[in-house]
Amino acid sequence: MKSLRRGQSAADNTILSEQIKHKLMRLKCVQDAQCIMAYFPHQGEVDLREFMQECMDENKCVALPRIVHHGVMAAVQYTSDSAMGRNRHGIAEPTGKTEIDPNQIDVVIVPALALGEDLHRIGYGGGYYDRYLKKTHAAKIGVGFDFQIVPHLPKHAHDVPLDMIVSEKRTIGEASCE
Repeated sequence: MKSLRRGQSAADNTILSEQIKHKLMRLKCVQDAQCIMAYFPHQGEVDLREFMQECMDENKCVALPRIVHHGVMAAVQYTSDSAMGRNRHGIAEPTGKTEIDPNQIDVVIVPALALGEDLHRIGYGGGYYDRYLKKTHAAKIGVGFDFQIVPHLPKHAHDVPLDMIVSEKRTIGEASCE
């Protein structure tokens, strides 16, 4: 999946990310949200920077993940002028200190290496998102390109299932978020 995603042209990534952004913006749970946790794109992931800007334009709080210590991440407030740094994995994250309580987040947009039609995901193996998602009651929306979606993925006891998956071609999962 990594090589498939990295093999996608920058132009295709931009076009497909824009389509995914439009689908996300139409979701009722996103429209109703006061605070949304997203992520900065890494290694060909769906680019949510325009999505985050539109959310901020609508006066929504936007948070990004930041690694606080090994295996643990926090949601940190993000604005268009937030100072950014790179964590030990080379992923951009805000350097600010304003952490958002997990209970104040309405929607978490979750990146993935692979997504299962059964609403499970595979990340990069650190377990950061699974540990974080256990702390929040937010709607959990996995995003990826359609080629990243497979029928089923292996499940482990610590895995937290998603509520919904959004790709450029389809939306899978919880109708209450639509």
